[in-house]
Amino acid sequence: MLNTNNIDIDDTLANTKTTGAYAGIFSKYDLEDFYLLGSFRMGYEHTKLNRNVNIGAFSANYNSKFNSYLISEMVGIGKSFNHYGVSYGPLAYIEHSFLHHFAINEENQNSTALNIDSKNFHALNSFMGFNVNYEKGMSDKAIVNFYFLGGWNHYFLDSLKNNASFKDASLNKFYTKSKLSNQDSLYLQGEIDFTHN
Repeated sequence: MLNTNNIDIDDTLANTKTTGAYAGIFSKYDLEDFYLLGSFRMGYEHTKLNRNVNIGAFSANYNSKFNSYLISEMVGIGKSFNHYGVSYGPLAYIEHSFLHHFAINEENQNSTALNIDSKNFHALNSFMGFNVNYEKGMSDKAIVNFYFLGGWNHYFLDSLKNNASFKDASLNKFYTKSKLSNQDSLYLQGEIDFTHN
């Protein structure tokens, strides 16, 4: 799968453009009373970052390009009930994600341009929710499938800490640290599929 994202941060502070290629496998194993599921995904991303700094009379623009690769593994368990053609039930899974970004060197020759060290990040995501699936035959060859998944996510993150230095002061390292204000989120997903044989 190929994907492109274009994200503005606070309108004028920064912009990122990321192009990535991803591949993965998914497996579901049905048992008598419940089912098990698992997945493995990996990807490679190329990001262009543009940021602006405006402090009093000082103004500068910085550009950088860097690559990243990511891996995630997921295992889960669920239970399905059927009622008049509708399949529904609870679902829970745990997903581990790994991201490595290579060193980032801003292209601006200004001494305030940043050099950011390469870094590994880990995250663990837990999900508990409910899914509903309904399949309806429109004709002998046409089938419409409706799917809904909703639930609660909780993220267990590492420190999200980056080591960096200014271009003209590479020996004087400092770090930036990010923190999510809320590690819980509501997740909703809906799909409609049409199949014709």
